[in-house]
Amino acid sequence: MESDLKKTLKLKIRQPNLKSLRDLSRKLKNSQRRTFVVRFGKLLNLLEVTVQEGALTALAQFYDPPLRCFTFQDFQLAPTIEEFEQILDIPLGNKKPYLYMGHYPSLATTAATLGIGVRELASKKEMKGRVDGFSRAYLEGYALCMAENEKWDGFMDVLALIIYGIVLFPNIEDFVDFAAIDVFLAYKHERRSHVPAILADTYHTLNLRHERKGGMILCCLPTLYLWFMTHMFKKGRQIETISKSEWAHNIASLSEKTIVWYTCEQDISEVICQCGDFPNVPLMGTKGCINYNPALVIRQFGYPIRSPPTEESITPFIVYEMSKYLDMLNRIRRAWDRVIKKGRELGKRSYTVEGSYHQWLCERVKKVKLPFRSSVPVIEETTIQDPMSLEEIEELKKELEKSKNEKEALKKELIRTRQEHKASQEEITKVKKYVELANKRARIEEECKLNTRSCLEAADTELKLRRGERDEARVNSERWREAWKKSKEAERSAQRQLEDLKQQLKRVVAEYESRVQDEKQLNANLVSQHQAMLNARNQHIMELVEEVGQLRNTV
Repeated sequence: MESDLKKTLKLKIRQPNLKSLRDLSRKLKNSQRRTFVVRFGKLLNLLEVTVQEGALTALAQFYDPPLRCFTFQDFQLAPTIEEFEQILDIPLGNKKPYLYMGHYPSLATTAATLGIGVRELASKKEMKGRVDGFSRAYLEGYALCMAENEKWDGFMDVLALIIYGIVLFPNIEDFVDFAAIDVFLAYKHERRSHVPAILADTYHTLNLRHERKGGMILCCLPTLYLWFMTHMFKKGRQIETISKSEWAHNIASLSEKTIVWYTCEQDISEVICQCGDFPNVPLMGTKGCINYNPALVIRQFGYPIRSPPTEESITPFIVYEMSKYLDMLNRIRRAWDRVIKKGRELGKRSYTVEGSYHQWLCERVKKVKLPFRSSVPVIEETTIQDPMSLEEIEELKKELEKSKNEKEALKKELIRTRQEHKASQEEITKVKKYVELANKRARIEEECKLNTRSCLEAADTELKLRRGERDEARVNSERWREAWKKSKEAERSAQRQLEDLKQQLKRVVAEYESRVQDEKQLNANLVSQHQAMLNARNQHIMELVEEVGQLRNTV
């Protein structure tokens, strides 16, 4: 017989040891912590979150991959950009999110941001699992050194970078890879929000774990845990440590009436419903791209669901290897240039469900099945009492009359108290508005300061690079000047040697010409002597010829 429960997955979570990061964060004074919050949001709060493994592994069993949400017995939940923004205190506003541009930052850019020499940083770069980055121990040691030297701006940057690599975008244990560094630099220099990237990695890992039927949930665990706890428990309630089976039982027993939907404290007026030509919201993280469906979760923002979602509005897509799908990446980047938000057009604030959504959800639950069985409420037995006497009835009437008078008095007191409460609430609202306005102005001024500081830092970095190039050019110029002087000196020496050689050559030529003249004169004398001898011999020969002629005649 087929079971009405779906098979559970063997899931694990890997929680990093955050003690050393907490120790580093405690080196910041209160004023410096406030500065850190203004710059990087509530990252330090994540270090104090105790994530219960059983809660997340049980929650992940309810994940519905095609719909990109958690499907329970009579409701659905899904983490959203707006909720993650409030957890991290990083509002997206009209800014653009982090979008991977196809390459990671250079060592020179990273070194300039962290205030480390390029050669030193290059010597500390490591590769683990075909991924480049830096060890957590090295970065923590560098942060500690900066704290000892009271270089607090650089200390905050390095501490934030470690949190990015170890908590927000974990990949390899105790290792900060260049994907996390890319997100950090995009936020620091361009104020590009990393919240959509965290949400993308969360959906990405949940989808991958369900495709592979189990494995390690590798994402920003504190944000996912805090998000679910805000819906499961009221604000301020102490969360007890319980076992995995108890978490499974408690989560399976949740219903739309026990879940915490939307509170006024959240103050979410608009919701991102669509981007560009996508029917839903596309997300790009460090591990890939994926979408999520706001149409399923508008109850989380205090708006009613009026009908089941259309097939078009929940069309899924996922990209695992971004380097192979450049066209899709460009399409997502263009989509974030046209963000469609909705607020009042979604209706009046309400958590109700209209239309046939419940029927559609029941059919969905039957199709995907739930991983755990919910508890059945126990019905208490009632006992029938004996009829009361007239004296008891009269006594009850007197008590009822007395209670009515007390009720009237309490009602008047309640009205007066409500009026006072209303007046105080109006006063509190005014004060809140003034505080919000002041905070907004302070935030704008701080952002302007940060932007100016970022520009100055970028200019300072560029100036340092140009100064380095200038100094290097000066050194090279000095070297060339010395070489030119040496070459000139060598040229002069060679010129002198050449002149000496020319003089020697002239002397040799003169001596040679003198010798040649002497040789010519000697040769001429010898020629004349030989010629005289030859003439004498010829004369002698002629004489001999005559004598021979005479002898012939005589003969």
